[in-house]
Amino acid sequence: MPMDQDKAFHLSLKVQDLGKSVEFYGRLLGVAPAKIFADYAKFEVEDPALVLSLEPMRDGDRQGLDHLGIRLASRAALVDATSRIAERGLAFEHLAGVECCFSRQSKIYMNDPDGHLVEVYTVEADLAESRAARGADAVTGATCEARDGTFEHLLPSAFPAKIAAPDASLREINLRGTFNAAMTRDEAWRIVEECRRALQPGGKMTTHILVADREVDGELPRLPEPAAHVRRVPTEAEMRSLFEEADFVGIELKRFSHASVFGFGGAEFREYLLVASTAQRLEPKDHVAVYKGPFPSVTDERGNTYRRGVRTDVSAEAATLLRAPTYKEHFVVLVAGGGC
Repeated sequence: MPMDQDKAFHLSLKVQDLGKSVEFYGRLLGVAPAKIFADYAKFEVEDPALVLSLEPMRDGDRQGLDHLGIRLASRAALVDATSRIAERGLAFEHLAGVECCFSRQSKIYMNDPDGHLVEVYTVEADLAESRAARGADAVTGATCEARDGTFEHLLPSAFPAKIAAPDASLREINLRGTFNAAMTRDEAWRIVEECRRALQPGGKMTTHILVADREVDGELPRLPEPAAHVRRVPTEAEMRSLFEEADFVGIELKRFSHASVFGFGGAEFREYLLVASTAQRLEPKDHVAVYKGPFPSVTDERGNTYRRGVRTDVSAEAATLLRAPTYKEHFVVLVAGGGC
């Protein structure tokens, strides 16, 4: 039932059995859930003004209180509340237009002295229908197996000891949040090595995580959705070196957010989408590349050095990469002894 109040107290709980909890709170509050899915339920109560959300526990979750907050009626009300809270001397972070709890929200958030996540937010759009249409697996991200030549892993699921795929058999691996789980650098290295084992020559690996501009000291506070399961934020340098040391090639940052999306302890956290490939088998150098500039020379991950205006023999694999949109304005690629 939609509420008329300008404000409502929000409480989010992690529960062991969603069905049993929905039944209990339905009887307690005397209303049916306003939303209910395989992995989420929400009650909206007029008196007292309450928004209660329930989510089943996943690996690493603690039972009971997940977070709490105050829902406001509009972005203008959020701006006013933000000013008042700042005047009272509380430190907080901003998030705008994030997808959370089957809706799009803008919010400020902070952690209380005991580490509980507290939000003040407004709902800008209802995403329930579009997300439900994608099915339970798309909503929960509960996929962690190889299918049709691809493998996907999503935090907070545990990364397997071994990907269920033969050596050099997968075309593509997608990791979402994987390196934001609680792990050591050695464990991160094991994951990268396992992915390289399963990828075929020329296979692509994509990892989408939060990275920090410096080492983060101490335990992270609870972060709001969609980063609620983040327990560790590796540095930009660590992620770059992991893939370079594992001999991936064609490494490219597809996304590196201009502004930080979270912050803690002086470190800035940014959204980071890295794509890399395993090297193709050695091929004859039957193409020629001419680098046009602007630098005197550049070197790729395969060890090819291109001097400005000088013909360089390259393989068909390297030629294909240099013809890609990212590079083609800087190179002319010819077939050896022939044309383009």
